[in-house]
Amino acid sequence: MNKLSLSAALWLRQTQALTKKILLIMVIRHWLSTLIRCLVIPILVLSLVLGVQNFTPSSKYGIGKPASAPILSEATPDGAKLFIIQPSDCYAAVIFNDSPLGDGGNKQWNYTMRCGSSNLGSGFDVFQSAKAATNPHIPLQLAIDQAITNSSTVPDMYMFTRTTQEQAKSVHRRKFIDMLLGGLNLVCFASMLSLGYHVIGTIAAERKSGMTQLIDVMGGVRTALSSDILLMLTLALCSSLLLPTSSAGITILWQILTGWALTSGCVFGATFAIRYSTILAVLTLIGMAAFAQLLNSQTEPITKSVAVAFSVMFPRCSYVFVLNSIARYEKAGKATNIYAIPPSPGFEVQKATIGALWLCFCFSIVAFPLVTIAIKRFVHGASRGGRQFKTGPKADNT
Repeated sequence: MNKLSLSAALWLRQTQALTKKILLIMVIRHWLSTLIRCLVIPILVLSLVLGVQNFTPSSKYGIGKPASAPILSEATPDGAKLFIIQPSDCYAAVIFNDSPLGDGGNKQWNYTMRCGSSNLGSGFDVFQSAKAATNPHIPLQLAIDQAITNSSTVPDMYMFTRTTQEQAKSVHRRKFIDMLLGGLNLVCFASMLSLGYHVIGTIAAERKSGMTQLIDVMGGVRTALSSDILLMLTLALCSSLLLPTSSAGITILWQILTGWALTSGCVFGATFAIRYSTILAVLTLIGMAAFAQLLNSQTEPITKSVAVAFSVMFPRCSYVFVLNSIARYEKAGKATNIYAIPPSPGFEVQKATIGALWLCFCFSIVAFPLVTIAIKRFVHGASRGGRQFKTGPKADNT
């Protein structure tokens, strides 16, 4: 029992020392790079991607209020010539197809107005009647109707659309979801790359400087080395919680699990002594995410076993699978159900539920650090069989 308490005290001191070391290096000495890579870049990338749906003309749908129609003399630009076809200064053209004094037809007024498309704006707002004056059709039609009826009365008018503002937002939202399912999700995944690059780069720098070997030679037990991993996971947690999300519950938990799983995978990949390991690891992350998107966009559905296998081995694949599943629920206008297969009108998707993919995240979070500790001991450790300190004549003469 005394030996167990001494081992526990030793483990706590080693863990405290390694934690202070990582905090000193990453938070105090290199605070700016840690802040930019773990917080600023992920938030900036994801904010820009999610803000794409707002980069559209701010058109307002619905039914506006009545207002006086604009008069042609007030709406006509200075120097413009009416009914004279000239490419440079022509305001509009009117073609009379039929009239009561015509030789044929139905003896009814029938005319066609031609206005330049450059005079028409791309956006509209039915609640701002003043914008109607910028439409060249309205004052021209009013002038023609007044000439036909020999009247000077200016009627009231109001703008309206067949689509309500809520329906327009729903259509625009579905278009954005289609963009997300079509490949924009890879840009969302890019918000995680800076975190992986930071983790792998830190571990590679410690190995290159000899810090890892020094700690191992000085007697650090393999359990204490896991404090590096735990601190990296904490950074991933902070980064995930600060990411903007569309759903407070499921999406935040998904971001947390994704940050943990990706960081565990990055730490595992950083244990292999390969030159340019940081760049290769980031390229691998991008490649596997693109491969998952390719699998998820196939016409034939992916079996549950295939989706689970790739999600366990490569957490970035699970990230794409979960993001696409949540997006399909959003497109269908349904609440996300982690226990059911996401709706996929038009084609089927992978048979794995969001809950099953989350279990893959949890398995990766636990498995990768354990495998990493084993590799650190048997591959990068100073001795495969451990170290035993002996006393005696031979030790004194060595």
